[in-house]
Amino acid sequence: MARPWNKLWMPSTIMKLHTTQPRNANLNKYVFQVPPSFTKLEIKEYLKKIYGMEVKRVTTVNYDGKVKRRGATFYKRPAYKKATVYL
Repeated sequence: MARPWNKLWMPSTIMKLHTTQPRNANLNKYVFQVPPSFTKLEIKEYLKKIYGMEVKRVTTVNYDGKVKRRGATFYKRPAYKKATVYL
């Protein structure tokens, strides 16, 4: 019987690093691309439990997918959320 306090929360979604830091940038700030359904609290918990990072603040911006054209057909790229994480 599994005890609920022994379970590790492993989301089935992926957070990927959106931008790299320039040489003269603040090293305590990272930008990730996350699914639109992620909240600030979920992002903070994900980074703490999976990577052991102490997060001070999270800011997010929602982006709609762009409409693209290939020949005569149009398609839309998926929407995403950009999360800026301050350590």
